[in-house]
Amino acid sequence: MSWNLIGDVPVGFENEPLDQPLIGDALIKVTHSYSYAAFPGIAKAILSSRYYNEVEGASLTLYPDKTTARIYSLELSDIQKESGWMLRDLFIRQTVRSRVQADANWRIQVYEWLGGPRPQ
Repeated sequence: MSWNLIGDVPVGFENEPLDQPLIGDALIKVTHSYSYAAFPGIAKAILSSRYYNEVEGASLTLYPDKTTARIYSLELSDIQKESGWMLRDLFIRQTVRSRVQADANWRIQVYEWLGGPRPQ
């Protein structure tokens, strides 16, 4: 019963895939890292999902904050489960209006909760 790292990716303007797909309902934790004490710029990132047949799924908006980890519940609807839409890949990219210093080294880490009761 622990958090498993499924991706530690640099944030850029192109979709950057995470290392592992999600299967079924998932609880994820998102953390950020960058080279400065305060974030050097104005930005937000999009965590998007894509199913095996290239259909886009839900997305989340992420704001850079390395002091606080955020937890998100990514649950599938009953219709998706019954239809077999269980496997999805995750991608991260920053929005086109983001303005981040080139040497910021902004990275996002995504962890999946494995087994047991969900943490409080």
